[in-house]
Amino acid sequence: YTPVILAQGLRGEASQAGIVVATIARTIEMTGQPIKPPCALFTSGELLVTVGQEKGIGGRNQEFILSASQKIAGSESIVMGAADSDGTDGPGTQFVKGGRGIPCLGGGIVDGETVEEAKNAGIDIRTELKRHNATFPLWSLKSGIVISKSLSINDLSVTLINKCH
Repeated sequence: YTPVILAQGLRGEASQAGIVVATIARTIEMTGQPIKPPCALFTSGELLVTVGQEKGIGGRNQEFILSASQKIAGSESIVMGAADSDGTDGPGTQFVKGGRGIPCLGGGIVDGETVEEAKNAGIDIRTELKRHNATFPLWSLKSGIVISKSLSINDLSVTLINKCH
């Protein structure tokens, strides 16, 4: 894989950033531009989630990756992962009554089948994103990342694009 640092110091709403990176990945997959696959796109930074009145469980990397899953739906060549290097990506289920034994996630991994798997499991990704409730879908789909506490060196996303179509 040819490595590409797509962005350092990425800032902004996590869900929108996920959509942008996924759109770039889809463009590369379909056109081979601006770089030919196989390639690995990297971003780092500190994204944010504007929660408002919603009380869902998740975090910025989980929202980034769950939003991205909708853009790469159906792809056979793209896998995306995003995680917070300090091991925790926002509030965990310890803040929710009946957290179903889900640990505090550090991020998630998705591919072109994630949206279909969610649909088959009765999970509406759009609704969960509106609720800022990314942990439950990722954990239910076995796409959540659990990280041991480590150094805090920002959020990191990795997008692998295997081939052009």
